[in-house]
Amino acid sequence: MIKETTNMDKKSIRPKLNINSSNSTVEEIFQNEVLRPIIKLQHELIIRYFNHTIHSKNVDFHRLNREAKLKFIKDCLTKDLSLNNYLKGLITGLLTGEEMVTYLNHKQSVNKRIIQIIEKRIVDSMEEVIGLER
Repeated sequence: MIKETTNMDKKSIRPKLNINSSNSTVEEIFQNEVLRPIIKLQHELIIRYFNHTIHSKNVDFHRLNREAKLKFIKDCLTKDLSLNNYLKGLITGLLTGEEMVTYLNHKQSVNKRIIQIIEKRIVDSMEEVIGLER
């Protein structure tokens, strides 16, 4: 039997975001109230793991121009299944049981949203990625 406090513990560690979800679909509400706070919570791990990916691919990331960096990021997140699955696991591992049901009912679109949000987060944090790389 799963303890209810586990679900509350998972929610209590998430940062609070002020996003207006009125007039939103179930998926948008899930994205704004569940995914975005978890992704923000996991920011450091996302950036560090992406940095590890850069090194494992032997890419001189800081020397790439902006367009090449954006393409590299997008390609990694969409074509590197290991990275893609790791990042989705990093996020879904912090879902409560009830949230997991919602995730499973909308898995394909939620997975797409997770990767899109993470891509934007990595792009917006490119200086962090470059700083870790050196």
